[in-house]
Amino acid sequence: SSRRRHTRYIGDWSSDVCSSDLDKSYFSNIETITANQGADTFYFGGDPGSNLALQGNAGNDEYHFNYNLTKNITALGGADSDVFTITKSPDSSGVLTLQGNGASDQFNFSSNITNGTIVTYGNTGADVFQFDNASITSNVTLHTGDDADKLSFVTKNSGNNLEISDFTTA
Repeated sequence: SSRRRHTRYIGDWSSDVCSSDLDKSYFSNIETITANQGADTFYFGGDPGSNLALQGNAGNDEYHFNYNLTKNITALGGADSDVFTITKSPDSSGVLTLQGNGASDQFNFSSNITNGTIVTYGNTGADVFQFDNASITSNVTLHTGDDADKLSFVTKNSGNNLEISDFTTA
């Protein structure tokens, strides 16, 4: 059977062709976006205007954060392997909470974490936390999971705001 990929783009509606009909107020009353079954993708290319929770479902879901978010965003992975990609850190007032759930999840950091707060939860499955060219000078807390998780730091971190819990070395 084929699996469909569903995509949701949470972006800067002010630059959209239909900006007179849909602006940031479109998301101001939404508290939760729940994914369908199957592989879903969430893209943040703008600020939603209010705190928001994203709920994954069955299927390999992807979450992409490419905006300095000013609101609190919680992304909850579904039952399968999910990918969380952070290419911009939140604004100083934003908190980004990422939580994997039932399988091996991937957390990719590919930019400097200089603002805001990021909290991750690996949970069950062999989760991977990958930091490529991501110097941490803001608050990042990694809660690894119950299985053999992997942390990979490609760059030397000059910050002192990294906390890793639930992690043992072999």
